[in-house]
Amino acid sequence: METAKRDVRYLTGEEIIALNHSFVICFGRDAQNAGKVFNRDALEYLVWIVQQDLEGSVVYPRLYDKAAAYAFHIITRHIFVAGNKRTGIGCAFYYLGLHGCSYVGIISEDELVKLGLDIADKLIDIPALASWLEERFAC
Repeated sequence: METAKRDVRYLTGEEIIALNHSFVICFGRDAQNAGKVFNRDALEYLVWIVQQDLEGSVVYPRLYDKAAAYAFHIITRHIFVAGNKRTGIGCAFYYLGLHGCSYVGIISEDELVKLGLDIADKLIDIPALASWLEERFAC
C-alpha cells in the first residue's frame, strides 16, 4: 500500500536512540555503550531524509522504502557506538509494526545476521532491502 493512502508516523531521533539502548541491552555484549550515539549528524540526517519530498518527489514513497532507509542508514553510517546492525533491522521491523504490518512467515536468526552483514558490506541497497521487507511483511 502506498504511504499516501494512510497516515504516516516517522521515528524520532530519541526513539531510535531508545531502540538502540534496548537492543544492545537485550541482545548485545556492550551494555555500557547502549544508547550512545557515535555519529549524531548521520542520525539527524536519517530522521530528516526519510520524511523528505524533494522537487515534488518523495524520496522514500512506500512504507517498505522508509523502513529500508532506517535500516540502511543506521547500519552503513555507523550511527551508534554499538549495535548498529541490530538497531537498523530492529528499527525497520518496528517502523513497519507501527503501521500495522506483520510478518508473513518466519525469519531465522541466520537470515537476519546475513542481512545485517550484507547491508554493512553494501551488498544490498535500499531498493533491494525494501523488496526483502515487502516479501516478508504484509501491510
